[in-house]
Amino acid sequence: MKVFFQQLRLFQQAEHFLLDRDAWKIGDGVVARSETRWGPFDWEACADAHGENSQLRRLLSVRDGFVLQDWKGKHIFYCNPPFSKILAIVLHFLKEKRAQPVDTAVMFVLPFWTDYPFWKLVLRYLGVFHIQDEFRFPAGSRMFASPTGKKGRRRDCGPTKWAVGIAKCPLGIVPGLYD
Repeated sequence: MKVFFQQLRLFQQAEHFLLDRDAWKIGDGVVARSETRWGPFDWEACADAHGENSQLRRLLSVRDGFVLQDWKGKHIFYCNPPFSKILAIVLHFLKEKRAQPVDTAVMFVLPFWTDYPFWKLVLRYLGVFHIQDEFRFPAGSRMFASPTGKKGRRRDCGPTKWAVGIAKCPLGIVPGLYD
C-alpha cells in the first residue's frame, strides 16, 4: 500500500498533472501590433503560474493572486484572463484605475460573449474600454497557443469558436470612469 501512495504522489507531481489548461498564449503578431499601437508595455497580468504564457519579464501570475495585487500605476501589457475569472479581473482593474487613473492602463483580450456579466460591464463602460476595429477577430481566427503538458511547448489551438476582441483602457482619466 505504501508503494501505491508513493507512486500516486509522483504521478500528481508530474508535469502533465499540473498542466494549467487556462494558460493560453496570444500570438506574437497580435502582441507586436498592439505594442506598436499602444506600447511600450511594462507589465503583464494573468500569466500562468510558471510564466510560460507570458510575453514580458514583469508579470502578475495565478500564483501571485493577480486579483489581489496592486495594479495602480502599472501600464499592464495585456491581460488574457482565464475565462472563469474575467468578471472579477475587470472589476479589480476598474477599482485600481479609479484609485490612480493617470498611470494605470490595461489591454484585455476578451471573448465576445455578449450575454455574460463581464461583457455587460465592458459595454456599460464604453468610454473606459475601447475596442478598435483592427483588434476584432472573428470566430475562426487562429490567435492562441495552448500548453501541451511538456515544459515550454505549446500547440496551435486552431480556429477560435467565438469572436475575440482587445479592449484597451488607456492611461489618464477617461470618460465614464466614475459613473
